[in-house]
Formats: sequence, structure tokens, C-alpha cells
Amino acid sequence: MLECKVKVININLPQNHVILQKCRPLYEYSWFIQHIRRYMAEGVGQDAAIIHAVKDCEKENILAEFMREHSSEVINMLYTQFNMEDALEVRYEEGFEDGEITGAEKKLVELVCRKLAKGKSPKTIAEELEEALETVTKICDAAEKCGSCSDADVVFRVLQNI
Repeated sequence: MLECKVKVININLPQNHVILQKCRPLYEYSWFIQHIRRYMAEGVGQDAAIIHAVKDCEKENILAEFMREHSSEVINMLYTQFNMEDALEVRYEEGFEDGEITGAEKKLVELVCRKLAKGKSPKTIAEELEEALETVTKICDAAEKCGSCSDADVVFRVLQNI
């Protein structure tokens, strides 16, 4: 079995890690990113913050040669990276919301199944759970297709396929 150990180093400027003192390009990159963050914290839009930081690099001779040769690529790459981070955050939030909805639906199926097992009618169950009769009836129909309410997960899967 192969084991890999990784040491993560925070290269943000405020952390002032010793590696930043030993590696000038890494320090300059960190300086550049710090300036983008500072501009954004001051309320400057993301695109403008990147452009301002590139100009700051040119003025301060930070990543100078690299910026002269590749500034447009840097701007495009960072714009894409920040947009990807935004997209991933939205995706996470949507996934979380989907999970909450699915969890609530599974819980409802479980409750309906318990009440069905006790011999209660769909109408009574709907009233007790304060759910729409149509919703409870669909769950009851799915349970009937399963032949039993003993496994609410199976009923939930059947319900999803109806």
C-alpha cells in the first residue's frame, strides 16, 4: 500500500511563512493575490480588482517579466478561476438544498408508512400530518406497489419512479 503525506503551507502574505522569504516568485505571487483580495474587500469589482493588481505588479516590479509577457493570460485565468469558485459555491448550496428537500420527502414517506402500518386511511394520515391528501395518496399507492410499508426507503424509490 502506498501512503502519501502532504504538508500544506499557507502562503498568504499575512501568514508570513518562511518559504515566502526563501522563494521570491512565490512571495510575488502571494503579493499579487493579496492585492486582488484587498481591492475586492474595498468594494472594487472582481474584474477591476484583477486589472488593478496587474497594474500594481508592473509599478512595483512584482512578477514584472512574467506580467509583461502574460498579463492578458493572467487576467483571463484569474477571471475563470474566480468564476469557477463562484460556480462551485452555488453548486454546493444547490446540492445542500436538494439534500434537505430529499431528506424531508424521505421523512414524510417514513411517517406515512408508519401510519399506514397502523391501519390508518390516507385521509386520516393527511389530516394528522397536515399534508395534502394527493401527496399522501401517492405515497400510499407507492407502498401498495411494494406490497408493504415495512421499508420506507423502497417505497421512496418506487415513488420517485412513478
